[in-house]
Amino acid sequence: MTREEATIILKDLVRLYVKDAHKRQELLAILALDLPSPPVRGLLNDICINLRDPIAPEDRDRIADLLHYFG
Repeated sequence: MTREEATIILKDLVRLYVKDAHKRQELLAILALDLPSPPVRGLLNDICINLRDPIAPEDRDRIADLLHYFG
């Protein structure tokens, strides 16, 4: 998985699950930075804290993949 692929997945997860519009924009702004590696664990933690809906099983698989590659 590349940095670009991970960033796309993280953006999708933020848009789907973060309920607060301000927090959603804040997280998307972090992903817009040109970082050498996306801050996967921190962003996933923020997504889980700010959940709008329960995480779907297919998204749990995508989260597991992110953690596997970027731990």
